[in-house]
Amino acid sequence: MSKSSEGIPRVRAGVFFTSTPPIPRGPHGLDRTVVTSAHRERLLIAMTELVAAQGYRNTRVADIASRAAVSKSTFYESFPNKDACANAGYNRFIDVLITALAGRLRDAPNGSEVAAVLDGYLDTLANDLVVARAYQCELEDAGVIDRPRRRDALLRLAELLRLEQMRRAEHDPTLNAELPVAAFLGAIYATRQLASDELSSTTEPDLRALSAELKDWLVAGFRRIPEEG
Repeated sequence: MSKSSEGIPRVRAGVFFTSTPPIPRGPHGLDRTVVTSAHRERLLIAMTELVAAQGYRNTRVADIASRAAVSKSTFYESFPNKDACANAGYNRFIDVLITALAGRLRDAPNGSEVAAVLDGYLDTLANDLVVARAYQCELEDAGVIDRPRRRDALLRLAELLRLEQMRRAEHDPTLNAELPVAAFLGAIYATRQLASDELSSTTEPDLRALSAELKDWLVAGFRRIPEEG
């Protein structure tokens, strides 16, 4: 985890966000859409780093713009306010997680789906602890992401798992294809809360260690109970 000159940890490029160099001042010949996209990405990164380091309430628009090396007017050209910037970052956070988990599911051999998803979720968070702290701890503590919206995001993950379980159960009778989406949602909430506790309690959490502790319990929970006799 690299740090800036101010001692604020930086996001890891290529996990959730892509670092872009500052746009040169004056004539540069770049297409406006390229400039707008670069400014937006830099603002999202700056906001994420500041929120992870000092909390949402202590982060001002002026701070975000300064760290992104753009003007406040450029910030407001990209986002109407700080909440909009934070919510855009949260959308990216969820989209990247879902993409990562879908990839793990697609490549997982039969019988290892739950373990693959668990590893994928914790690995992705562990690959960028700055982002994980910003969106899974600080923004929620500040009440920026309301409960219905957070639940909708997690429900997307639960539905992804349920549909894959049903698909694979057609060829694996040990899998329980009758589990409701609430069962998958509950497992996600439990895993997520344990990860959040780790992120909040130590500066260098070992999120991957949680996988070994949870794996057997989760795998057993999604299989059929053998009938006696």
